[in-house]
Amino acid sequence: MRGQNNLVSNQSGMVAFVVTSFIIIMMSLVVLAFSQNTRREQRQALDRQLSTQAYYTAESAVNETIKYIKDNTAQTPLPVGFKEKKDNCESLTGTDIDKLGGQDSENTFKYTCVMWNIYPKQLVLQELNDQGKIISVNTKDSNLSKLKISWEDVDWKDDTVGRIGFCPTSGNNFSATTIYDCNIGILRASIIPFTGDRTSLIDSTYTVFLRPKNGSTAVYSPHNSGSSTQGNVVGSTCDTKTCSVTINNLPGGNNFLLLKSIYRKSNVTIEGFTAAGVPVEFSEGQIEIDVTARASDIIKRIKVAVPKGHYDRSGYSVEALDGICKKLEVWPTSSTNPCP
Repeated sequence: MRGQNNLVSNQSGMVAFVVTSFIIIMMSLVVLAFSQNTRREQRQALDRQLSTQAYYTAESAVNETIKYIKDNTAQTPLPVGFKEKKDNCESLTGTDIDKLGGQDSENTFKYTCVMWNIYPKQLVLQELNDQGKIISVNTKDSNLSKLKISWEDVDWKDDTVGRIGFCPTSGNNFSATTIYDCNIGILRASIIPFTGDRTSLIDSTYTVFLRPKNGSTAVYSPHNSGSSTQGNVVGSTCDTKTCSVTINNLPGGNNFLLLKSIYRKSNVTIEGFTAAGVPVEFSEGQIEIDVTARASDIIKRIKVAVPKGHYDRSGYSVEALDGICKKLEVWPTSSTNPCP
């Protein structure tokens, strides 16, 4: 008699195998994703570090270029081989700003291009405020006849509404700071001829307020130093970003420009022209320097406008750190000062 085999189907082992395999696969995917994110973060951190190092390398090139230019321009006549304008990336072998100068021993950080212009056609003032800045507007050929002053708001963002939508279309009144609605500040500009004589300096200075004006056309303000024309308000021509005014009939000789931005900070660009409208080159205001530097495979380029001279003079007759008491009581026969 044959024996009977009883086979019992038990699949619990297979289920455990499938579940274990699934868990292993999921954990592997998680580990791979985490590793990929870690490598990405490491690369981004390295790029940020290299970007900072490239920026510092470019700043070093700017400082060396300033020293090189000032050392050479201090000599009369200018040294043979010195370039007033360098508009290419050619290496200056044997100088402090050789394009490979300043590199480390492993050739990781270096300047790849250095350019400059000691006679720029534009003067740039960044973040101008109500404290004001003074800059020379003398030109290389002493042929300045017109100054075009353009400015925009420091905090300007590209938008479809534009920055002058709330600027007035007319009027010469100055509103309180708390209710000034225009998104671009007002510039106070003074043309100061340097004559060496106090009386002629006072009589020849021309001051004008340049105001953003919604819907305005090009405006040209003639330089007129007469007492009856001081402090006039001139409406500027504006697009959605920038406002500009041209001042004509500038006096000959050495001229300085005092600029202040009222209500809001402004970035200002100054251009000069001859009587025929030909752009001029400024000789004493600024030096334009353009530098590119490399740190490993990261490139950083910076362009700066460096003052040639220092005109850190106050724009006020009286200035105090803790305020000035200006109370004054005037009577028909006398006056009193109630200030402590």
